[in-house]
Amino acid sequence: MNIFPLALMSLITFLPESPRFYIYHDREEDASKALKTIYGDDYEDKLDELKESSKNEPDGISYTDMLTPGHDQFHPTVLTVMAQVNQALTGYGAVSVCKLCLIQLYTSQSQTC
Repeated sequence: MNIFPLALMSLITFLPESPRFYIYHDREEDASKALKTIYGDDYEDKLDELKESSKNEPDGISYTDMLTPGHDQFHPTVLTVMAQVNQALTGYGAVSVCKLCLIQLYTSQSQTC
């Protein structure tokens, strides 16, 4: 069960950054290399599209934007918090982690898992 996270953690240093990350940090040459790897020779249109969309993005989102009513990020933040609280209150997390043990416990009369 812990093999996938461990493998991901060991391989994460080899994963390339996204072209969007490169554009956001003014590394256009690296972005074009990444897009060329993804799209081949037809990457220039995607690069132009990515540069244009990065100009329309806000500079950053602060905690004030997420926690103050009236900002664009407040509603998604409240929904996320409500979903997490709902999951904690219903016990879904515990059941999803222990479901095989619970099934074995209730179906085979075994006292241990």
